[in-house]
Amino acid sequence: MTAPHWLRQRERSNTFWINTIVWIALHVGRPVARALLYPITAYFLVFSGTARAASRQYLARVLTRPPRTRDLFRHYHTFAQTLLDRLFVYAGRASLFRLDVRGFELLEGFIATGQPCLLVGAHYGSVDLLRTLAVVDKGLSIRALMYPENASRIMSLFRRINPSLSDGIIALGRPDTFIDVAAFLEAGGCVALLGDRSMRDEKRVACEFLGSPAWFPEAPARLARLFRVPLLLFACTHSGDAEYAVHFELLADFRAEPLPTNAEVVQQYARRLEDLCRGSPYNWFNFYDFWDGST
Repeated sequence: MTAPHWLRQRERSNTFWINTIVWIALHVGRPVARALLYPITAYFLVFSGTARAASRQYLARVLTRPPRTRDLFRHYHTFAQTLLDRLFVYAGRASLFRLDVRGFELLEGFIATGQPCLLVGAHYGSVDLLRTLAVVDKGLSIRALMYPENASRIMSLFRRINPSLSDGIIALGRPDTFIDVAAFLEAGGCVALLGDRSMRDEKRVACEFLGSPAWFPEAPARLARLFRVPLLLFACTHSGDAEYAVHFELLADFRAEPLPTNAEVVQQYARRLEDLCRGSPYNWFNFYDFWDGST
């Protein structure tokens, strides 16, 4: 099976500079590190042609006008800010951030009664602040289902900073992945995954998204149907310096009849993701041709 473009995409990072910015952030301070994001953003904007073209394509759709250079810069810079904030989260400094949380009682209610559930998000905003809110602050039992190979240098760095947070991962693409998911859900846990990247050889649904059909994986709906659990949509939107808006909503409930079809659930997910992108267009971070059906 040929890996999709987003998984083949070369990780544009340099170990020396990653370690340097980490040292500055953790020892000199966040204001200096944030100031360095401007030249770093400019560098990647100039030298990452494929990602820049994808950013331009996406922004033209979501802004409904040709994007300017400052729009591209803002898109890249927002991504850089979430990565820096992610570093502070993994370093145990989540108290630096202000979170406006809505709908979290849905998740707390399920877990308090021993009801397992699935959370589906996107490459949007910051997933790690959400994990800190749920796992560290609230002590909830949540694991992330993800490809650990993607952006492996940065993930390796985060594991060194705080192994306790990065250990809560169920790796995709392994022989025992399904067994691990089943065992964790049966124990009353909650599994979180992202639903906006698909592989050509997996089951997926073509959904109308920002004006054209795009492929979305069927996996979140299939898993929720298989285990007969609620499926919650979550998002953590970067809304300002050290500020995030966290949102939860029930996307589908597979515990009772009549059950929605998988295609209906995926279409609903795509519609809600489009709403999020239109509301905060610089928060979506898929820097490849999302509407290319071959990926």
